Amino acid sequence: QALGQVDKALEFFELEVELFKQLYDSNPKNVQLKNGLAISYYKLGGIYQDEIQAKLQYQTAINLWQELYDLTGIKTYKDYIEQVKLLVN
Repeated sequence: QALGQVDKALEFFELEVELFKQLYDSNPKNVQLKNGLAISYYKLGGIYQDEIQAKLQYQTAINLWQELYDLTGIKTYKDYIEQVKLLVN
């Protein structure tokens, strides 16, 4: 993305999301994989030029972090949620 190759960056982050989905689906109790999936959705949201698509990706990240926060009570997840909500509104 920094090199101006938005299409390649989008392709990369879509692949990253798919890989994290597969990893998390195969091990749904792994908190780190779920956080990695949330981060991947967040990154994907930053790539999309379409505002609606970007917001969908951000919202998915928020939902995953909310689940993680509810499960663990780790404040970092709550902080991520609050930061990304600013991008969605």
